[in-house]
Amino acid sequence: MKRGGEPLWPDASGTTALDYASDRGHAGCGEVMLREYQVKPQHRPCSVIEATKVLENPIDVSASAPSDAVREVFQLLTVGSYLGKFTRDAKGPSHMRYFWVDLYSGELCWTKTPADFASDPEAISCVEVVSVQPGASPAVLARSDYDARGAHMYSFTVTTDARQLDLVAPSETMLRLWLEGLRCLMRFGQDLLTAPPNATKTLADRNADVEGVDV
Repeated sequence: MKRGGEPLWPDASGTTALDYASDRGHAGCGEVMLREYQVKPQHRPCSVIEATKVLENPIDVSASAPSDAVREVFQLLTVGSYLGKFTRDAKGPSHMRYFWVDLYSGELCWTKTPADFASDPEAISCVEVVSVQPGASPAVLARSDYDARGAHMYSFTVTTDARQLDLVAPSETMLRLWLEGLRCLMRFGQDLLTAPPNATKTLADRNADVEGVDV
């Protein structure tokens, strides 16, 4: 981990650092690793190459349990990527934000950059995803600068328990990754999540921290 690894990254045999700690009876070590990893986005956004490879496998949300392909898509969402985000209910300008899914709670989180979050853990917004739809929302479509074939081609809309997010992916591949991944999250929920350490902050606590702040 000191060299940039993560407790849930598998090695060539498919075994994670957390697996090794558990197999050797070092539960305390595993808890420390997870605590250090708590809601932290990875050190770099997932790449289009990674997303393309994962999306080659069929994503079946009708199954009774998540498949390996579903888990791989979810894992990439916990890594995260930059997305365009409209402000002020799509009436304001758009800006780039780093989005990821928290592997403990399944909350959709965002911050300006991973570095900003590393220096200030309170510089984060988290919401619970209710639904996700491809395409621009009516508010985005009504904008005078709406560009269906250019800047806003890969728009999608996420409805949450607190607000609606009007987002734009940088490519078709990343759009599909977020659409498929969030649908998998809503379908399988707890089956994809990792049990959190005791120190995890609640969604209500985080929302109170950022209430009224559009980051």
